[in-house]
Amino acid sequence: MRLLLVTFIFAAWGFSSLWRPVLAAGLLLWVDIGAPLEIAYSTGAYPLSMMALGVMVASFAVNLTVRGFRPRLSFFFWMWLVFFGWVLVCMAYSPYPETAREGVIIMLKYLGPLLLVSISAQDQKDVRLLAYILAASLGIWGSQIGLWCLFNGMNNSMQIVGTQMGDNNFLAAGVVAILPILLFAATDYQGRFQRIIRAGWTVALVLCMSTVVFSNSRGAALGIFGNLVIYLTLISKKKIRDTGIALGVGTIILLMLPQSFWNRMNTLQDVGTERAEGSAAERLLLVQSTFRAVQDYPVFGVGPYCWVNISSSYTGLDMAMQPHNIWLKCAVELGYPGLLIFITLIIGTIVRLLRVRNAAYRAGQNRTAKFALALASCQIGYIISLTFLSNYDLEFQWAWLAIGNAFVANWKSNGLAEGGAAAPKIKRRKGRLAEGMSRALPPAPAPPAAPSRPSNP
Repeated sequence: MRLLLVTFIFAAWGFSSLWRPVLAAGLLLWVDIGAPLEIAYSTGAYPLSMMALGVMVASFAVNLTVRGFRPRLSFFFWMWLVFFGWVLVCMAYSPYPETAREGVIIMLKYLGPLLLVSISAQDQKDVRLLAYILAASLGIWGSQIGLWCLFNGMNNSMQIVGTQMGDNNFLAAGVVAILPILLFAATDYQGRFQRIIRAGWTVALVLCMSTVVFSNSRGAALGIFGNLVIYLTLISKKKIRDTGIALGVGTIILLMLPQSFWNRMNTLQDVGTERAEGSAAERLLLVQSTFRAVQDYPVFGVGPYCWVNISSSYTGLDMAMQPHNIWLKCAVELGYPGLLIFITLIIGTIVRLLRVRNAAYRAGQNRTAKFALALASCQIGYIISLTFLSNYDLEFQWAWLAIGNAFVANWKSNGLAEGGAAAPKIKRRKGRLAEGMSRALPPAPAPPAAPSRPSNP
């Protein structure tokens, strides 16, 4: 039954996507992140990812050639090209060309389609749609896991099989990223069935918070805390009010946290000491070893996905292990230039979103400003959490980068108008109003005729 439901949804969604590229992009995000066949207990029944990619390519072909679709190239689009250009250079200079070549193919598989996603939105309504789809795709997993945790406690094995979130730390970090979007949707959704859908987003927000608490992931917990600190110190325009709200709500949440959460977080104070918990001590060793490797390969790195080839020689461990630090992993495989490009993409996206937020507030566009802040907070919380993980090519992170920059590109193109496409309508209304007023007024008197000259006899 579940497989039939997924099949029906995919078929209906795919057919409607042929006329709107943004729907095709949303279908791909749902398939890749939400993994509906996992929910249907029918993994491998269909190659849904390839089918969704085919639908998106077909949609772009139809709309570009027939319907006059004109994509907007964003900061993400150009930085993606620069990043992968450098990845290819690192592959060419890698001492392990076969591993590097396989790594490039894997990265293109996950991140290549996001180029089309980044140019699929035509206005802010489209961008919000993509954000809601992406948040809901992971939110449904976070909600059901969070509900299970409320009744059963800590869960160290949460995952989405067959995706890049095959570990509780990666899933918890992803859930941290969607919390600002869930909050925005729960308080600002303005479509049909507003009360019911807002209530659904609110329930998802609470359950996803439960997932983070019971995930046993220190990085995810620090992601939430770090995001809040950055907002209160650097972003908030009303620091006293927002700090008071944060302290009040935070106190209530802290009193409700289980003892297992505190036991896990207390291990952080022992990092670097002889009392360090095994996991924390091991991660410290991996960080130190990876940093030494970066000094040996500072420009081109060892090549994409090639750290495993040299890991044991630097760590002294029998098993090749990841450094559990996204910045070091990027640096050791792509060199310092690759790390700089990656950081530029992330920080550039956050800065652009905050600029839009400030400009929108000054223009009285409160909804647009809140959405920009939600997208920026999504990025901030995610990179703090990912600092304690290893993958710099996570499809979920890059999808949010694509959506955030699509938002900025559409905002710049459509001006300050709320909803993007409203600007031409406002102009047309003004034109009709002026025409109506001219009809209502009495006609102006005709100017007196100039006296005629007498003709010469």
